[in-house]
Amino acid sequence: MGRDWIRGLHGASVLFLSFAPRGRAQPDAPTPEVLKAVDLVWGVKIPMRDGMHLNATLYKPTGMTASLPVILTLTPYIADSYHNRAFYFARDGYVFALVDMRGRGNSEGRFEPLVHDAHDGHDDVEWLAKQTWCDGQVAMWGGSYAGFNQWATVKEFPPHLKTIVPVAAAFPAVDIPFFKNIFYSYEVQWLTFTSGVTSNANLFGEAPFWISCFREMYPNHRPFKDLDTIVGNHLSSIGAGERGARPVEATTRAHQLDGHSRWIPPDRGIEWAAGFMHEFAWLEIAP
Repeated sequence: MGRDWIRGLHGASVLFLSFAPRGRAQPDAPTPEVLKAVDLVWGVKIPMRDGMHLNATLYKPTGMTASLPVILTLTPYIADSYHNRAFYFARDGYVFALVDMRGRGNSEGRFEPLVHDAHDGHDDVEWLAKQTWCDGQVAMWGGSYAGFNQWATVKEFPPHLKTIVPVAAAFPAVDIPFFKNIFYSYEVQWLTFTSGVTSNANLFGEAPFWISCFREMYPNHRPFKDLDTIVGNHLSSIGAGERGARPVEATTRAHQLDGHSRWIPPDRGIEWAAGFMHEFAWLEIAP
């Protein structure tokens, strides 16, 4: 019976091929859909209230004849990391603004996690809304840290912010940078990811390296404040809490992790968390 089935299948294949055009065993592959064109505007500088400028890359539908809504993503992971999403939305009729956070990518200033997000988000929204190619409606979109800074922006009441779309948003004082006042080793990995002005994605994703660093700390019972030394990326907020508190060590370590010293004093985690949560306590989510 098995052989009969195979012979039948073979016969069906021959019958199918006999109807195919001569010289071709298979039909032509479908022609790929021609992508709707997108215009790119590189290096747009958005002014902040303190004189700093954040760098934006704009994606616009080609041939747009009228102003359109703008979708904003404010990211510490370098604007290019959201390129595919920006292209998608621009092809579907939106202007997409990818903005490097302060101190990251091509933006000015110093990146300090959780510090400038609210004011910078507000200023980004209002500047975008005033441009001739925007119809006055701005939405924010993104996940993780780019979800958190949407909530931070909302509490500043930017008049032209119509909606936010946060996904898996980080929740300061609840799940970052610690849980119940206990810091994660992962935070040092993330802070290295966001060090300097480049992406650092390859280093961030080098799992064997990070596992070896964490193992060097745990089995040897070394304190968390030494983890930046093990990694080779000095983070003063882990050790002493204030920039310059360890000037000799800071100048001799492999790399100065600039911009994070004001994040959280290690001996005031509970106090910091309470203050941060109080800032968001008034937010009410409509059903």
